[in-house]
Parts: sequence; structure tokens; C-alpha cells
Amino acid sequence: MGNTEKKTMFCILDVFSEEKGIGTLIDVCKSLPDVPFIFAGTGPLEDQIEGIPNIKNVGFQTGEDLEKLIREARFSIYPSEWYENCPFSVMESQMYGTPVLGANIGGIPELIQEGKTGELFESADAVDLKEKIKHLWEDKELTASYTENCKDISFDTVDEYYEKLMKIYTGRVRGNRAASKQKGKLSEKNMSKDKKVKKLNGTVIVTYRCNARCNMCNRYKKPSTPDEEISLETIKKLPPMYFTNITGGEPFIRTDLKDIVRELQKKSDRIVISTNGFFTDRIVDLCKEFPNVGIRISIEGLEETNNKIRGLENGFQRGYTTLKKLRQMGMKDVGFGMTVQDANCKDLVPLYKISDKMGMEFATASLHNSFYFVEAKNIIKNRPMVAKQFENLVNELLNSNSPKKWFRAYFNHGLINYIYGQKRLLPCDMSFDTFFIDPYGDVMPCNGTKDKEVMGNLNEQSWNELWNSKEAEEVRKKVRCCDRDCWMIGSVSPAMHKYIWVPALWVVKHKFLRFFKKKKYSMYENKIVRDYKKGIVTKEELDKCSTCDMCATINDGLSAASKEQLVGKSGEEIVDADIAAQMEK
Repeated sequence: MGNTEKKTMFCILDVFSEEKGIGTLIDVCKSLPDVPFIFAGTGPLEDQIEGIPNIKNVGFQTGEDLEKLIREARFSIYPSEWYENCPFSVMESQMYGTPVLGANIGGIPELIQEGKTGELFESADAVDLKEKIKHLWEDKELTASYTENCKDISFDTVDEYYEKLMKIYTGRVRGNRAASKQKGKLSEKNMSKDKKVKKLNGTVIVTYRCNARCNMCNRYKKPSTPDEEISLETIKKLPPMYFTNITGGEPFIRTDLKDIVRELQKKSDRIVISTNGFFTDRIVDLCKEFPNVGIRISIEGLEETNNKIRGLENGFQRGYTTLKKLRQMGMKDVGFGMTVQDANCKDLVPLYKISDKMGMEFATASLHNSFYFVEAKNIIKNRPMVAKQFENLVNELLNSNSPKKWFRAYFNHGLINYIYGQKRLLPCDMSFDTFFIDPYGDVMPCNGTKDKEVMGNLNEQSWNELWNSKEAEEVRKKVRCCDRDCWMIGSVSPAMHKYIWVPALWVVKHKFLRFFKKKKYSMYENKIVRDYKKGIVTKEELDKCSTCDMCATINDGLSAASKEQLVGKSGEEIVDADIAAQMEK
């Protein structure tokens, strides 16, 4: 750590917004032309950085690239002007051997040993910030001593922090042992038992069996066996959740799905089931018992396009009929889900208009490759064509009177960024705030990883044991360094709630431009789209940035028993026979 050449001032700015102190910092940078600054991030004030000679913006960074930037910095700067609780970036910088100049606000001062591993300045005070930066840049001996001190830095683990809080809570820090005894001490065992479980967002993959034959997903070829699929006993062990998505495969292949929903309702504030809509009677029957459940039916375009992509006979009519029946029943939380690709992008806006006319939700995604989809070759071939259709959708959404749709416009703006293979617009907190659990009880950070990453197995462990295990922490480390830059609703929706100011500022900007200047959203707001048009980057270069890997060996995530059933039989044959047997009963 101490051998790394220190040559910049690195500014920790994952989001370029006023509350992050970007405006104040830019003014200070301009007044210090001899100090080289590295900015890393994106956001609504990004344009203000362009043209400033001593500022280099490298965009949103993660993993090894971010670590290199931090290690090479003489100091990192955290100029926040709002009350951050416990910014991980401040801790991360010091642990990489780089001191921090942080704003004296919120939880930041608690993370910096002032005069040892960093210094503080008055938040939003440009004069104070300038003086501190100038002093630290010129005094190499001082910064070198701070760097050396960072070698010994350590922060409390979750368990250690919990212990401290419990000591405060139980009165043990007062040193009055008698009083503490009277109040009753919690033993290590009891503390673990009574520890409050964090409320999360979860996705429950109830089966890998699927009757569809989608061109972008090969899961139907790799089904799970019914006997191994997640049980009610395991579902009962799941933690409290804000939101739960039930998915597959095709979840309605499970004949006990109502029992699963019944248990999940006890744990989750909201439940949405993703389905292909084929089992109309089962869907209607479930919704009669659970009218507050959400239903999302995958429809990949207008009739001809959808049926070709999904490989289901009369798939469009079945799905559309199911949606209409649910609306007639008075179901409120129903809608379409569409995975956009070259073959169906021209149906994007027409399908949205159908959903809008019916008063339904409209969810979008784009092609992805992972073990979950058992696919490595999905790729957008004509990015400008697909991006143009997303641009049209964004403008339709912004033109609506629904604030919810305005934020969906931001999500679709992010999909343009994604199909061009760029860094996510928002950090990914999968495995921290959100989880997936597969049919075998394996808990994973998400369904977007190239290979299956397992935090633990809920069939064999309690939730607390699994969530706080060494295996889970190792997976979280991988998530922090993940370079896949997925932009799927499962990871983006929690991020949009957590970093709400980013999409909110984007929405305000575009509503302002639309209302006062009659200016529509353009896909060319994305620099990468402009660069591609100008020939600065090539298609081949963008292809390398995608999740597509033509030579990949796909880990399908199946158990040994599930693989065994595929000897001598195809997944299609197994599932077709399974469904036929169900229908005979």
C-alpha cells in the first residue's frame, strides 16, 4: 500500500448532484488549476465538469479500476452536503491506504481519525475546502504520514458493532454491574436468537420447469425435478420482505403455488408473480383468493412476434385473455413484461400503448446472459435501432401524467446505457438489500451472474446463520467487484429507491425541458451513443462490453438429480409429460 505512487486528488462522487457537494467542489477545483483531480461518477451535474482542464471524469467505477484510482490518490475527498449515515466509500479509501478529506457532516466524522487518517472541513464551505486541499497537496510529508497510519486502520464488523449497540441498549457501558444484572443480561446465545432480522427484497424461484420455448432463454431445456423444489418448510424460514417476486421457470406449473403465496403473504408487504400467462384457470383461481397479489405476464410483442419469440401456441392470445380476465375481476396490480431485442423492438411502443389503454403496468428488460437463463450468446445486434425504440418509449412515459411512469422513463433510459455495454447508472446492492433463492434452497445475490454464486442453503441453515456466514460475505465481495453492469428491475428498483435523488433529478430536468422548452428526450444524451455514431467506438468494441460470451461454458445451476433426469430425455419432453400428467388428474 505504501509503495503506490500518489499522484492525484481523488473525489469520491458516485453521484454528481448538489447534495453530494459537487457544485462546491467544482468551484474549488477551478481555483486550484495546478492540482490534478480525478472524478468518478455520473449524474445530473456531469455537464458542469466538461472543459475544466484539471478535472478528469472517468465515470462510475467499480472493482479493480476503482481500487487503482483510490490507491494512486494522495488524498480522497468526500464533499457531501447532506447527512450521510455511514458512507462505505470513506472506509474503503482508508483501507486502501488513502487518507480522506471529508465534510464535517452526518456520520463522516465518525469514520475519519482527524489528524491521523484524514481531515475534516466545514460542509459546503468552499473557502475551508480550498485551504485544506491546498495544504494537503503541498505537504507531502503530512499526507505520507496519514497514508502510513491508514495501514493500521480497522472498522467494526457487523457483529462487533452490534455488540456495542447492545451494550448501550442494556446499560452495560455505565459500569454498574448490579444494575445491569437487574435489567438482565443477554447471553451470546440469546443475543443471536433475539437479533432483529433485516427487512429485504426477495425473489423466490419456485421451479426451473417451463413450458415456453423462448429464444433468449434456455431454462426450459434444464428443468428442476418436482421433488427437489423449494418446500413450504424452507419458505417459512425466509426473512421479512418489503417486496417478493415469485418466478421460475413457469411458477404456475407448481400445483401448490397457492400454499406458497399464503406463506409469503405472512412475510412480505407486496408480492408479484411473473408468468407466461398460459395457465389461465390457475392464475384466475389464485387471484380470487389473493386479490392483492400482482401478476406480470411476459408478452414479447404483438401477436406474431410474441408467438415466434416465446414458442407457445397461441401464447399471445392466452396471455392477453388472462390479463383481460384479471382486469374484469377488479385486479389492480396486473401488467405486461417485455424483454426487448432486435426482433421485437418495433413492437415496444405499440405494446406499451395497449397496456396504457387497459390501465396496466408495463415492465421492460433487455437481453442478458447468465446461468439463470442458461444462455451466453444473447446480444443486441443493431443497438441504434433498439435504442431508438427505447427513446420513443421514454418520451411516451415522460408525456404521461403519472409520476410512476416518469421514473420508469429513467429506468428505460438506463436500458439504453446498458445495451451499449456501459457502467450502471446506479450502484448495485444485490446481496446486501436483496436476494434470490432458487428451487434447491440456494440463496444467491441475483440471477445475473455468469456462474451461480451461493451464499448458503436455506434448506440446511437458519436465515440469520446463512445471511451472516463467511460464504455470504465472500459473495458480497464479488458483488462489489462485479463487472456485468446488469440493468434489470430486480436490482435497479431497490437502487432507485435507495438513491432516489438520482432518478428524481433526472425526471425534474426532463420534465422541465419538455414543459418549458418543448425539448424531448434523446438517446444521444448518452455520450456512448454519440461516440458510436461518430465512429469513436466500434461495434466490436461495444460487443466486448456486453455480457455476451460466444465461447462460454454455461453452468446451468442444476442439482445432480436434475441433471440425471436429462440422461436420454430432453427438458421439453420432461416438462410436457409433467404438465400432461397434471391435466389428467
